[in-house]
Amino acid sequence: MTMDAPEGRERVAYTFGDFSGDGRLDIAYGSKSDTLAVYTGDPEQFIGSRPWQEFKMPAFGTARAYDLNHNKAEDMVLFRPGGDNAKRVDILVF
Repeated sequence: MTMDAPEGRERVAYTFGDFSGDGRLDIAYGSKSDTLAVYTGDPEQFIGSRPWQEFKMPAFGTARAYDLNHNKAEDMVLFRPGGDNAKRVDILVF
């Protein structure tokens, strides 16, 4: 899944992982230019209809899921190779 930003220069950040630690696949993606939203997996539909968590940060770049602190929940590393936030790295620990 690739989404172009309105400017066409950067990609919206997205990744899949078990961020809530409940054993179901969740999704995180940039929902606005300054908001990254995490939606939990739902056994009755693909994802929940409301964000589980939202983070005010640049929502463009590359996101990867890793379990950095070795608990049930995966964490997220976001990096931006270009654009206004070039070389910025954000780490979200769940």
